Amino acid sequence: MNSMLLRLIAIPLFAMAGLAQDPLTPLKPEVLQLSKIRRRAVENLNRMPNYTCRETIERSVRKPPSKRFQLVDTVRLEVALVKGKEMFGWPGAEKFEEGDIGEMVKGGAIGNGNFANHARSIFASSAPRFTFKGDSTVDGRPAIQWDFRVPQLTSRYMLRVGNADGLAGYHGAFWVDPKTLDLIRLQVIADEIPPNVPIKIASDRMDYFLAKIGDGEFLLPRGSMMILTDMQGNENRNHTVFTNCRQYGTESTISFDNPSADLQAPLEPAKPLPPIVLPEGLMIMMSLDAEILGDRAAVGDPISATVSGIVKHGKDVVIPKGAKFKGRLTQLTRNGADHLFSFEFDRIEFGGRQGHFSATLVDLGMPMVDRSPPGVRVSKHLNTEFRVFLGKDGKQLHPPMVYVRGSRLQIAKGLRIVMRTEQAR
Repeated sequence: MNSMLLRLIAIPLFAMAGLAQDPLTPLKPEVLQLSKIRRRAVENLNRMPNYTCRETIERSVRKPPSKRFQLVDTVRLEVALVKGKEMFGWPGAEKFEEGDIGEMVKGGAIGNGNFANHARSIFASSAPRFTFKGDSTVDGRPAIQWDFRVPQLTSRYMLRVGNADGLAGYHGAFWVDPKTLDLIRLQVIADEIPPNVPIKIASDRMDYFLAKIGDGEFLLPRGSMMILTDMQGNENRNHTVFTNCRQYGTESTISFDNPSADLQAPLEPAKPLPPIVLPEGLMIMMSLDAEILGDRAAVGDPISATVSGIVKHGKDVVIPKGAKFKGRLTQLTRNGADHLFSFEFDRIEFGGRQGHFSATLVDLGMPMVDRSPPGVRVSKHLNTEFRVFLGKDGKQLHPPMVYVRGSRLQIAKGLRIVMRTEQAR
């Protein structure tokens, strides 16, 4: 299946238009209320500090005529709101990336906008037209409901499937607390979808709560539910939960120890150690540091492995025994009773130094040559059998695609992994 992307491009304009009103007649109470709701939402967005949350996405698929969604995979990301922009990174990564989340998470349905951009486009632009609906409830909680519509002509809601994309018109609703006018829920449903984009229905629902960030309380998304239906009736559902929200920025820790006479003179800053640079063509054997359990692991989870013996380049030892290789899971797809997973190592650490590298998989576990059909390399570790797919040139794919039979994925600690370094990608 082609990857599906929902991308909401925020409109940084604020106007209180949206309800037709005769300028010579007094404003209706609901018009005044809408003005207060939008102003409160915009104030919350504008005073929002730079912050980051852990984003966990459970991706499921339902194919007709089935009535149940089947879990496909789980993705874990770090998402940050920095100066009003959504940025994404893998857990434990050195930095966030601004750009297309679809470039990070390959395959399946993925989207952005549920962190902040949807709210900004509804409450801080002149695009929507609003309709007052009155008293309502959300999960048993009293609420006031408003509906809205954004025509395709003024929409910034991007839908993409493979190489086909286009801006879609949409409608939806939001619910606010009657006392505070704080947002409780926001729902967006695409209805004017360009004919070149093979999506029949696209919807996204966000729930909000007050969270403490730094020294203040701010209205943040608690979670979201996105559903995409293709032209064949297949439904892709993403259930997203945001946790561990905290202020994002560079923080310094200052220690006030007892001063020493030797510290009266200014100290020169320590010189950074040079990065590790690995030559091309090194064969590195390592063992997995911790088991991977399919019912707990997620795409984006960090993994590490320990080098089993010294690695030489010519006569020089370039990697000592015990060096650490760091990476992450890049795919972990459940397909009925089987699993398909891939991983990538891209960082090495030893002796207080670190460096980045690129490498391809050579072997995984113990090879079973007599069991390998064309285009596949079969290997085994303890009770787990792996089938590693090969490219047309007979080499491993990058990142490697590994097929594991069985209803429960359990990759044991100590799995033998052999990698060959190559030119940086």
